[in-house]
Amino acid sequence: MNEYYTYAYLTEDRKPYYIGKGKGNRYKRHTNAYDAPCPQAEFILILKRNLSEDEAWKHEEYLIAVYGRKSEGGLLLNRTRGGKGWGGGSVASPERKKKIGDANRGRRLTKEHRQKLSDAKRGTKVSPTAIKARAKNIRRPISLINPAGVIVNFSSSNLAAEVIGVNHSCISRLRHGKNKTTKGWALA
Repeated sequence: MNEYYTYAYLTEDRKPYYIGKGKGNRYKRHTNAYDAPCPQAEFILILKRNLSEDEAWKHEEYLIAVYGRKSEGGLLLNRTRGGKGWGGGSVASPERKKKIGDANRGRRLTKEHRQKLSDAKRGTKVSPTAIKARAKNIRRPISLINPAGVIVNFSSSNLAAEVIGVNHSCISRLRHGKNKTTKGWALA
């Protein structure tokens, strides 16, 4: 289905300062205001509509190449060359993803860093789709082994968390293999 498009953010003198690709209302929800703050509606231009995702990536990459990034002497605030993926137009290989994951695993953030992350998220709204996805995940049945070795079936992660006396995120960590046990309970 061709539901993607490319868009440009324009300065007051109608010069592009950011090129992006998206679907739905993505052009209104730019996530990194540090790179390119989202302008008022009159300074957002939809460039090409009804594109497949691949076509939109290619068009975005082409336009970024035409206008150039500021970091390379061009007009745009884009950090990457656009296209598929984040690393300058190519998808990260499994080896690269593993290397990044290994580097971040076990990493502890300072109290100041955690506070900055918290401040940045304050006031943002979670989309209804994300809320439904979280709710669906929490309501899935789960089987756990109690400390006595008996398998107990729960209709939801929330119920399991309530019975055990932990936050539902502890059950989620069990489910995803991040923790082996919580309060002596393990995944069956």
